[in-house]
Amino acid sequence: MTVGCTSDDGPARPISVQVSKANGPVPIQWDPCFKVNDNTVSELGFDPTTRRRETYLDREETKTGCRFTRKMDDPNSHGEVGWLVVITNTLTLEQLSFVFPNAPKVTIDGREGISIPEDGDSCGITMTGPDGTIAVRLGATPARSWDPCEQIENAARVVESTLPK
Repeated sequence: MTVGCTSDDGPARPISVQVSKANGPVPIQWDPCFKVNDNTVSELGFDPTTRRRETYLDREETKTGCRFTRKMDDPNSHGEVGWLVVITNTLTLEQLSFVFPNAPKVTIDGREGISIPEDGDSCGITMTGPDGTIAVRLGATPARSWDPCEQIENAARVVESTLPK
């Protein structure tokens, strides 16, 4: 069993939900399912116990992520109102810029990135990362009281703080 640890003002504690290790044609160094701790997920308003592996299949790149959900504030409801996905990808920012040539450039705490176009209920920022790029995506369901596009830059900053410098 693999255990990740959180770091906050208190002692280190295990990540609440364990997932399988990532695998793909190119090994990765920074796996969001093991590097994004519970405190980071909670800080962004998502439930760390909903942690689950997101796998994207490709023959030439490794692209793997971790997904978290946000539940309705009503304790009697079990409805999902949004999601956070953090993805590590072996493609570089330059390669993705060719795929999305009109994507606006952004800087997240000194780290270069682009704002990747999403549909109306989700937003994403992709920035340089240890394996190539890190994507932070937020999405919302129609039954929501928050706008993912208003929160995407903050989410990217919080995730960026977990990356090696």
